[in-house]
Amino acid sequence: MRLHTGEEDTMRGAATTILIVLVTLASVGHEQITAQSSSPAVARLSLAGPAKRYCSGIWVSERNREEALYNSVLLGNQLVEDYERGDLTFQIDDGRRIVTATQDGVSASARHFGDQGCVILRPETDKPIFTPRKVVSGLPSAESMPWPMGDKLPDSPLPADVDGALLDQAVNTFFSNDLDRRAAFIVVHHGRIVKEAYGSGAHADMQLESWSMGKSMTATFIGRLIQMGHLELWQPAPLPEWQYAPDDPRAEIRIADLLRMSSGLRFSGGGSTPEQMAASYIPGQPDHGLGYSAPIDIFQFSVSRDTEYPPNTVGRYRNSDPWT
Repeated sequence: MRLHTGEEDTMRGAATTILIVLVTLASVGHEQITAQSSSPAVARLSLAGPAKRYCSGIWVSERNREEALYNSVLLGNQLVEDYERGDLTFQIDDGRRIVTATQDGVSASARHFGDQGCVILRPETDKPIFTPRKVVSGLPSAESMPWPMGDKLPDSPLPADVDGALLDQAVNTFFSNDLDRRAAFIVVHHGRIVKEAYGSGAHADMQLESWSMGKSMTATFIGRLIQMGHLELWQPAPLPEWQYAPDDPRAEIRIADLLRMSSGLRFSGGGSTPEQMAASYIPGQPDHGLGYSAPIDIFQFSVSRDTEYPPNTVGRYRNSDPWT
């Protein structure tokens, strides 16, 4: 999948879209999650991620279902073993575009909602709490615009300092082992794509799960907004929940602190102590992973967390900061 850049209006629109999506993601209240922190609810969290990834593989990426299942859904030997033993099952409702994962009598579902992609559902409903809408691009077709704005590539021969045969050899080596599950290979030389190839059933227009590449996209959007003069790197994060509450220590958190994950928000994840895990939103469950497995408003979830450290004193890899 190729990445496209945009002009100022596109960036402004993209930033607005990000804010809208963050605010309107399906959510449940604090009291609901706390009340559901029993074993079935925790088991549901472990099933929601596979259901969502399978849903995306089928209806967003339109991949071969078995390929998507083994390459993107069953992450780790335990899930593979559970599935092949029949302990973990998936029900696919093609009519409503819902995938339901079930294990030990507990189920979790995700549903495809057009341009909003697949969304983890709350157990009591098959609908999101936002109104799905079609996303209409204001740009010309990608085929008509040169890369990187579009997909059009030059017809001229490769530059003299590029060894095409060596690039072919690199591609063959890169995709030589199917067990590596590699999807894409691309080489850019002086602003021009000089080699592009795909494996595992992927192609240039296929949307694949991006995982934490979203952090780089968020940082790029913020950087562009700073360049355009809408934000300043060292200003306090412009969040009303933090800035307008009397004596809220989070008012000291700056945009720069969020970008380099040093906000100091209380947010458990890798490396957390048992005491920190006990203070998680769902005790014992890492806060860092809830955006992948819980039907919550991840923006509100992140900004609602209190401070554990003063900003710019401790750096930790935590989703709270880019989600904010």
